[in-house]
Amino acid sequence: MSERDFNMVSPAIWQSDKFAGLPTDRAKLLHFYLITNSHQNSSGGYRLPVGYAASDMRVSPQAIEDDLSALVDAGLILHDVATKEIYVLGWYQHCPPANERHAKGAKKRIEKIASDAIRETMEADFAATTWGAKVCQTAEVHPFDAANSLGQRADRLMSTSFMRGGAGR
Repeated sequence: MSERDFNMVSPAIWQSDKFAGLPTDRAKLLHFYLITNSHQNSSGGYRLPVGYAASDMRVSPQAIEDDLSALVDAGLILHDVATKEIYVLGWYQHCPPANERHAKGAKKRIEKIASDAIRETMEADFAATTWGAKVCQTAEVHPFDAANSLGQRADRLMSTSFMRGGAGR
C-alpha cells in the first residue's frame, strides 16, 4: 500500500525532448508509472522488481525491461539491475523536500539504497536542494565518514549494504 495519496508530476514533462523522444507510448507510460506507483517515495528512488511493474501495468517482464532500458538511454532514470532499484532523474527539481521533517525522511530513504551509483546520485541531487543542504549540514559527522590522509573515505566497509542493514535483500 502506498504511503501517500498525492505526488507531483511537472507539466514541463510535455516540453521535455527526452520524454518526447521515447520510442513507444508504453515507455512513456512506464515513466509515469515510475513517478506515481505505490513503491515511489519522497526520495525518488526505490526498489522495484521488474515483475511488480509488469503485473501492475499488465505487460510482460520483457516489455518492462525493454522500456526501462529506453528510459535509461533517454537519461530519465537510473536503474540498477542487480539491486532492482530505480531513481527518477530530476526528482528533486520537481519534488524537493518541503520542510525539515520531509528532508530528514528522504535522507533516511536515500541511505537505504543498496546501489552505490544510484545512492551517490541521489545524495548529490538531494544536497542541492534547500532543505537537503540544511539537513546535510546539520547531520553529525560519524568518525567513519571522515576522509583519511589520502583524501579517501575511510568508511567503505561501513557504507556497504550489509553494514547499513540491507543484508538479505
